[in-house]
Amino acid sequence: MDPTSRPLPTKVTMISAFLKRKKKYKDAFYVGVKSTGVFHKSTCSVRKPGKKNMDFFSSTKVALDYGYRPCKICHPFLPTGETALWIVDLLNEIDHDPAFKIRDSELVKRGIDPNKLRRWFKKHHGFTFQAYLKYNRINHRFGNICYNKKLVVHNAYHTRKPVSLAAEESEEYGENKTPKQWIAINRIETPIGPLLAGANEEGICLLEFSDRRMLETQIKILEKRLNAELYPGKSEYFEPLANQIDEYFSGKRKKFEISLITPGTPFQKQVWKTIEDVPFGKIRTYKQQSIQIGNPKAVRAVGSANGDNRIAIIIPCHRIVGNNGALVGYGGGLWRKRFLLEMENPNQTKMFK
Repeated sequence: MDPTSRPLPTKVTMISAFLKRKKKYKDAFYVGVKSTGVFHKSTCSVRKPGKKNMDFFSSTKVALDYGYRPCKICHPFLPTGETALWIVDLLNEIDHDPAFKIRDSELVKRGIDPNKLRRWFKKHHGFTFQAYLKYNRINHRFGNICYNKKLVVHNAYHTRKPVSLAAEESEEYGENKTPKQWIAINRIETPIGPLLAGANEEGICLLEFSDRRMLETQIKILEKRLNAELYPGKSEYFEPLANQIDEYFSGKRKKFEISLITPGTPFQKQVWKTIEDVPFGKIRTYKQQSIQIGNPKAVRAVGSANGDNRIAIIIPCHRIVGNNGALVGYGGGLWRKRFLLEMENPNQTKMFK
């Protein structure tokens, strides 16, 4: 499972601890409030929500995976007792600027050692400072939307007009150029973390784990290639997608039946087709893929195209392994790749290095 997760107290215990601010459970769990999209320390002094309006998380990373933003009162990213002003001031600045970006060279000018900052985040939260900034930008844009059964929820903060990452940062979107379509975005829960799903009128065009390192880049590419903008919303494809994903993880489905939209180069589409051809419970190597497309020397290019796949699980790039059987090259994390392969075929476990 997720390396950053840990066992949680019982739900009854967490509700009681949060409502009564029990110091015994400080930093033991975090509480997300569905109506605001904000998550808090267990001892936060914020006005308490109703019990049905709470989500509970084992770490700050898991809370971010589900689209929540950190509380500005209790500062969940600041461990209890931490008083270093250099990190407090930086976190406060990030809190007040959803699009905050800063390079290592700019950190140095402020007197902050980028390596020290990176180590601090890794020690306390299990991911880097730059990864947090990426989470912050995406979560302020899409919020804590989550598809669960027949319920779609997202906080009111995100009902504003959608804003395209590509439109913000690319000159190719001129002032008079309007998008041809909208792409609805939602989250789908799975046993190995939430998936960010996107759909237009023709089908599913995005299905990525929320913590994928290149997620923000892939969103920009998708918007550019489809000349579209993403926004939190509903789609007729989300319910059947969520049902099929649930059936897959429960062992009831081996093949997906849902319309996919996969904009890309002819070479990328050719490679993605070879991925779709890998049967449930089987694996292929990058070398075998390159041979299948008739270009045995294109192993690296095939690997690059695999990495550009924006439809996780359904286009099963987790079934592609290194030539020596090594579990390499999976944007959702190698721990997820191992989980999926072992779930599909436990007999293959001993092959993986």
